[in-house]
Amino acid sequence: MFDKIDYDNWARKPYFDQYFNQMKCTYSISVNLDISRLMNFRASNKVKLHPVLVYIPLQRP
Repeated sequence: MFDKIDYDNWARKPYFDQYFNQMKCTYSISVNLDISRLMNFRASNKVKLHPVLVYIPLQRP
């Protein structure tokens, strides 16, 4: 299914090296989250949103 690439003789090696070694590639994703409970907690405890978002423990439903 896949062909093994002879890396040393590959015609596209300079392009691959450029992107792989010198450019910082990232991925991102956007999702909609319901944070109404978090906002209620924040308001009732009079804390700022950013620290709450940084230190909130991850919980699975």
